[in-house]
Amino acid sequence: MALRSKGFTAPARPAAARSSLDGKAGGWGWAWQPWTGYILSAMGALPVLVLGVAAALAEPGAEGPGTFAERPEENLELVDEDEQFAPKQQTYAFNPVQARNELKVGNYYAKKGSYRAAAGRYLEATRWDPNFGEAYWRLGLARERQGSAAEAIEAYTRFLAIEPSGRKARSVRRSIEALSKTIERLPLAGEGGGADASP
Repeated sequence: MALRSKGFTAPARPAAARSSLDGKAGGWGWAWQPWTGYILSAMGALPVLVLGVAAALAEPGAEGPGTFAERPEENLELVDEDEQFAPKQQTYAFNPVQARNELKVGNYYAKKGSYRAAAGRYLEATRWDPNFGEAYWRLGLARERQGSAAEAIEAYTRFLAIEPSGRKARSVRRSIEALSKTIERLPLAGEGGGADASP
C-alpha cells in the first residue's frame, strides 16, 4: 500500500520498519514519513553521481589534479584576484574604548608570555588613543622583554611625554637609563668590535 500526499507517492512501509511500539504514547519506534522516499531515492542516485564525476576527471587529455592551465597570451596583463583584493590599510580615529580593549588583549598575551603579540596590541591601543600613557608604558615593557632596547626607549619616552610626573615616571626613567647603557655596550655593525679597535 502506498501513501499519498499532494501528488507524492511514497513506497509502502517495509515490514522490517514496523514496530509494536509505533503509535503508542512514549514509543521510540521508527516512524515512516512521506519524505523518507525522497531520502531513499537520493541515496540510490549518489553512487551514480560519484561515478559520473570520477569518469569526467579520468578523461584522456584532461588536466589532472594539481596541474594548472596556462594563461592565454592575450590575457597575460590581467591581474590575479589576490592582488586586486589586497588588505586595505586601517584608518584610526580617536576611540578610547577600542584602545582599552586592545590594552586588555595585550595584557592577556603578556600574561601568557607572548610579548610580541602583546606589543602588537599595545601598539594598536596607542593608534586608537595617541595620549594613552598606560599603553605606551606597557608597550615599553613588552619591547624590553623582547630585547628591543631602542623600541622600548622610544615607547618609554612617549610615556614620559604624556605623564611626566606620573606614578611610574621614576621607574621608567631608570629603565631608560639602563637600556641606554646596554645600547652603548653593543658593538656597531661596521666596527670590528675587538678590544684593540681604535676609535
